[in-house]
Amino acid sequence: MEIKQNTKDRILEEAINLFSIKGYDGVSIRDISKAVGIKESSIYNHFSSKEEILDTIINNFITAVGNTIFDIHSISSLIEGRKLREVLECLSLEFNKKITSQIYKSWKIIYMEQFKNKSARDFVLNEIMKRTRIFYKALFKEMQEKALLKDTNAEMLGELCHYSFLMLSWERMLVTADSGDTNEIDKSRKAILDYLCNYKE
Repeated sequence: MEIKQNTKDRILEEAINLFSIKGYDGVSIRDISKAVGIKESSIYNHFSSKEEILDTIINNFITAVGNTIFDIHSISSLIEGRKLREVLECLSLEFNKKITSQIYKSWKIIYMEQFKNKSARDFVLNEIMKRTRIFYKALFKEMQEKALLKDTNAEMLGELCHYSFLMLSWERMLVTADSGDTNEIDKSRKAILDYLCNYKE
């Protein structure tokens, strides 16, 4: 039996669709209500403002992607019985599994709004930049402590890995937005992975 989507979820879904195409500033509450098929005033039964809708989209993205993958408390179980390549490939696989169509659109909204919206900017700085960087540093430090890596500067390796994969993900998202070919990006990702693993394992 098909479960009927509730109104709040429908509002979020249509807001994501519209924001990802027109940008946050290019969409009004009226546009969202029209897309959902409800009165404009009905939006306010679920959200106090358009800004709260955006904040909810960002928070849902954090829960769906960041909190479930780049959690420093999961590092011990992640690295148990695995080599560096397996750990990094496992992270990549888990990340890609989380990127549904709606999550991809949410990510696009966050990147579009990061220079205009403080919530989006704080998310990029604190979650995408800071928290994932801390995660990678902690990951390599623990692997080094358990003799799963050669002697290395774990913090610097974390920085390099974090920014390399972050920029490749960002580039892939931009290319995918125009239905472009991602083969070169995927080759670059593999080359970086090969270099890290051949050098450090």
